[in-house]
Amino acid sequence: MSSVVLEATSEYLDDLENFKFLLEYVGFRVHILERIALDELTKGKVLIIAAKKYEMYTMDEISLILRAIHGGLGALILLDPESSPSFDSTSEILSEAGIFVSEHNVRESTETVLVRLTNINKNHRITSGVDELIAESPKALMLLRREGKKLSILVRSSKNHNPPEAIVSCATYLGNGRIVVFSSWSIANNELLNYGQNALFLISSIYWLAGLMPGHGLLDRINEALRRVSKS
Repeated sequence: MSSVVLEATSEYLDDLENFKFLLEYVGFRVHILERIALDELTKGKVLIIAAKKYEMYTMDEISLILRAIHGGLGALILLDPESSPSFDSTSEILSEAGIFVSEHNVRESTETVLVRLTNINKNHRITSGVDELIAESPKALMLLRREGKKLSILVRSSKNHNPPEAIVSCATYLGNGRIVVFSSWSIANNELLNYGQNALFLISSIYWLAGLMPGHGLLDRINEALRRVSKS
């Protein structure tokens, strides 16, 4: 059984309880990160950073996280749109990979904060079976393409969104590790996990980050997990 490490602001861990159940149901052991230390970070093949609301890492902590990624750790970074980029030090981790968070939130033409995303890259292993994602106020990302760096855009806003065709998710390599970023952690919260194909996107991201191929019947296990949490 492969392991993942979940790092979130403690008061929001309850909002990720269904996501944790999903991870365990499809076969991952989940460790809740207790402190930023190399032995803690490397308890799993993938580090998931989510719901870091107005909580800054120290420079030493950022250095440790980057060291772990360069050493081969995968990182799924689910940004908090409220505190990014000014009060979220995951931005400093992403900038190392040429990914920058803008001040602009993607909006629908209506007043709703939920955004339906269908402008999805079908040629990447993470998103090849994903048709629709639902997120709350994702941030627009900016990319600095560097020679020798392989960076894939996974999800953009649509032409009718504001701003149009903005990047909201991408995947890249950093040293021996990999990074996937999605610009709103709401995709994994208890309310939206069952919307669109949010759960499939998240699990596919973790498999890619861990360098694993999904086994037979993964989609059935995801759907069964979602049915169980919807009844609880």
